[in-house]
Amino acid sequence: CIKLPLWPVRLCWQAAADNWISPYKLADSQWVLTGFESKLGVKQAPVRYLTLEFSGTNKIGGQVGCFAIKGDYSQSDAALSIKSAEVVKKTNCVSAQEDKDFVAGLNSAVSLKQSAQTLALICPTAAN
Repeated sequence: CIKLPLWPVRLCWQAAADNWISPYKLADSQWVLTGFESKLGVKQAPVRYLTLEFSGTNKIGGQVGCFAIKGDYSQSDAALSIKSAEVVKKTNCVSAQEDKDFVAGLNSAVSLKQSAQTLALICPTAAN
């Protein structure tokens, strides 16, 4: 994750498993970040490994660098709200502000586009 002055408006993910995932059903799914697109249409691959998991109990988890991610989400069809997304520092993990900023930016997600194996989170604003 890199700190961009123009927060990515589209975060692109690939399903972490080969299983077919029902459109607009994030519960019990796992994703790996494959890239993002800025407000100006600039596409870029991630520079860190980032995963995101949506539980059936409206919790998110995952990993960015050596940090764990935790938070809450709610979803209704294509509408999405991620709340309280934050990193949890693990033992012997060097603090990376860019990772923390990226995860905090997930809180600006407002909608999603999904097919069987791909997911795009739409995040129009973020406090960078």
